[in-house]
Amino acid sequence: MEKLKETTSILFSTHVLHDAEEICEDIFIIKGGKVIVEGNLKELQKKYQRPTIYLETEQPLDQWCYSLKKMDWIRNMNGNEYQLTITVKDIDEARDFLISNDGLRKLKLVNFEVVKTTLEDLFMEVTKE
Repeated sequence: MEKLKETTSILFSTHVLHDAEEICEDIFIIKGGKVIVEGNLKELQKKYQRPTIYLETEQPLDQWCYSLKKMDWIRNMNGNEYQLTITVKDIDEARDFLISNDGLRKLKLVNFEVVKTTLEDLFMEVTKE
């Protein structure tokens, strides 16, 4: 498909959004028979980007998470005992705070990842009611 798309326009209809993300340059999201979002994939990802940080620790995060609740840069937090996904308003402020946080260091950080918005994330955002 990569070679073919150099000389031809291809209409690729799929529910496998990861495949569409790998192949497509322009995206149309249809809901109820109507196009609700259309545009260049990179531009759409930028427009709907929700800066997110994923944390994983060796020690339970439960108590430490309570200290984050008052932070105004947090949009949303989801997780379990050892993993936490934090959607933030300002990725730089969040990263700086978390990297320098002694409480987080004591939990023996295993993974710290800044996550980019995927096409599936974008789809879920624009199709929710």
